[in-house]
Amino acid sequence: MNGVWGFLTHTHFFWVIYKYIHRYSRRTNFGTYLFDREVYICMANILITGASGNLGSMLCQEFLHYNIFGLDINKPDRYKHKNFMHIPRDNFFIYDLSKGTHSLGYIYSDYIDDDVMFEETPKAYYMLEEYLIKNHIDIVIHCASKVNAFLSFIHQEEYYNSIVKGTDILLESINFVNRAYNKNIKIIYISSSAVYGKTAKTPFEEASVRNNVYSNSVLTDVSIPNSPYGRYKLKAESLVDKYPVNAIILRCFNMFSDYFDPDNSDNFSVINKFLYLATMQYRYPEEKEKYKIVIDGDGTQSLTFMYMQNATKLIKHIVDTPDIKWDSDVYNVCPDIIDLISLKEVVDLLKIGFQTDLDVVYTNSFKNGDIHISYGDNTKAKEKLGFTYTYTFKNIFKRLINESKTSIIKQMDQQPF
Repeated sequence: MNGVWGFLTHTHFFWVIYKYIHRYSRRTNFGTYLFDREVYICMANILITGASGNLGSMLCQEFLHYNIFGLDINKPDRYKHKNFMHIPRDNFFIYDLSKGTHSLGYIYSDYIDDDVMFEETPKAYYMLEEYLIKNHIDIVIHCASKVNAFLSFIHQEEYYNSIVKGTDILLESINFVNRAYNKNIKIIYISSSAVYGKTAKTPFEEASVRNNVYSNSVLTDVSIPNSPYGRYKLKAESLVDKYPVNAIILRCFNMFSDYFDPDNSDNFSVINKFLYLATMQYRYPEEKEKYKIVIDGDGTQSLTFMYMQNATKLIKHIVDTPDIKWDSDVYNVCPDIIDLISLKEVVDLLKIGFQTDLDVVYTNSFKNGDIHISYGDNTKAKEKLGFTYTYTFKNIFKRLINESKTSIIKQMDQQPF
């Protein structure tokens, strides 16, 4: 008995030591991590804006073994965003980019961990420039943005402040720190395929719409964004091009992920929404009407949907590759054309996957900001950035359907009769 008790005591002791070493190493500006049987040398301090959003939280996971910092207007929900579990709270900055360079943000004390809850009292206040300097930020990945094209017609000022004003303030702060402190903070700006709008020329090429369109340039074969969201994204691109900051602009196409929050569905891909609604119809067949899938138009609109990890892997590759040029150039980050699919075909895949007839309603009228066909040319990103389209739509979509069904079956098996 004493031997067992001694073993458990020593095991607990070493576990406590491991946790504290892990915590300390993540607070340093240059860390060597000896976890997961690999050694990680973290040369760059990376700030991710919009870190509690869908893409931002996945980037936090992608850069887990780097010295990462998060910036967002709200605290992350540790129960919904598991990617924050081991990020020091000192590394998460609560800040509203749209309020101006002289506004204050704040951080919390302690850590986002399994056994520690968020405290409601901020630990310290900083202006954005102070935070960049204090934490020796090297690279900013700017994801923070409103993302719904249709809602941008209703909330134009809110979208303008989030996308254009917020980007301008961030760039102004980076430029100030670079000039005043002889730094070279770089930025990766996450733009959108919404900048292309409606155009007869497909696939979309980067040159068919340019971020200097606001500089009185004369262009031919230019596609014009057909939503305030797309216009504001294009305007933000022009700001990135204007400031003397080393930058890369990524136009990401129709991204979806493993995660979906039904209480915040406007910030997620139509793929995630459809999958959630189909799952609920499968789980509660007597309530299909409540979870019906509504498609604006006739369902023939065709797009390429990209699994978000294709983008996060590329961003990590850019950060890790020293010979990539940061010259404010624009790149399409999108699937290969083989993954072009209509919304009707997406519904058919759901019906086959769940082996049930789904309740689907077509409105026969398109929403403002809808694009009937959307797919891009990713040749430039492949050649200059080393982009590889690894996670194909049908393979990932099939996996997500199977995981949803397996989860439902487990839940039903666990229910008492």
